[in-house]
Amino acid sequence: MKYQFLLLLIAILCGSATANAAAEKSDSVNVTTATAISNAKAASSDTKKNDQKTEKKKKTNDQTIENNVFQPSEKIYTEEGLLHHPFFGMPVSTESVKSEYSAIKNGEYLEYDVYLGVTRVGTAWLFCDGIVQIGTHTAYHILSGVRSSSFVEKIYKVNDRNDSWFDTQTLNSYGYYKELNEGHYFRNEWAVFDSRNHRYFGKKLNRKRELSSFEGVLEIPVSDILSAMYKVRAMKMKKGDKIFMDVNTKKNWSMEASVVRTEKIATVLGKKKCIVGEPKVGEEGIFVSKAGKRLFVWLTDDEEQIPVLMKAETFFGSVSAKLVKRELRY
Repeated sequence: MKYQFLLLLIAILCGSATANAAAEKSDSVNVTTATAISNAKAASSDTKKNDQKTEKKKKTNDQTIENNVFQPSEKIYTEEGLLHHPFFGMPVSTESVKSEYSAIKNGEYLEYDVYLGVTRVGTAWLFCDGIVQIGTHTAYHILSGVRSSSFVEKIYKVNDRNDSWFDTQTLNSYGYYKELNEGHYFRNEWAVFDSRNHRYFGKKLNRKRELSSFEGVLEIPVSDILSAMYKVRAMKMKKGDKIFMDVNTKKNWSMEASVVRTEKIATVLGKKKCIVGEPKVGEEGIFVSKAGKRLFVWLTDDEEQIPVLMKAETFFGSVSAKLVKRELRY
């Protein structure tokens, strides 16, 4: 089986491009820079020349910032021979970020035990690793991973990594990174979402380490798989809600989900009232409704909406992921 599916059980419940204020905000990266203003009391020909030079410098700086956000880095590979995302090494933001979304906390670490039936087969985690500066905007950097247990590794070794960068205000994604190592299966890819210029682009490596590129039209701001989970945590949901989200995983698609019920369950955080959601539509085999098979995700019914439990019916049995640890590291 593809352990990416197990990671994605944790990565996303559902979402909406219209039901949340975050999705109503523009995701365009409008680059601005301050220009020098002359303190001279009277205009002169020298002042005009200086102003022209300043304006030219401003435009150059604007273009540089835009290129830093949306143009591929000259560096293609890391020292390990994997793809290098243009956002790797982005400077940590020194701005004081005031987010209106209490559910998203810088430094939050969530760890899950993954089960096939009653057998523990691996560990998965989500980590809000910091806030970085992308152009003139700030973005959360999310890291996630899945690793097989020592017992399962002897049969089927899994070691996956996923990254996401999304805006601290709109929660729309700037891009993602994947490194999937699952048995003999390998995939490494990255994407950048350039909403300002209505396009997305990226690179990917296959098992034979053959490099290829992809690109396409981006009509509206989108989420990636990881950023979608954080966007939904910022929503206020109740039983009966139907919510939608525009997602991109090398192509644009729409996901629908519904909140089917509320219930109390025992968790590592204590007994919690939870909302239970069921994603209905997906892409690449993820969250695609199959005959007689369903997926459910439990989020705490409070302002943090922490994903504490995921369960999926598959052709090889029941797969679940249970929260075992939550830490605020910053």
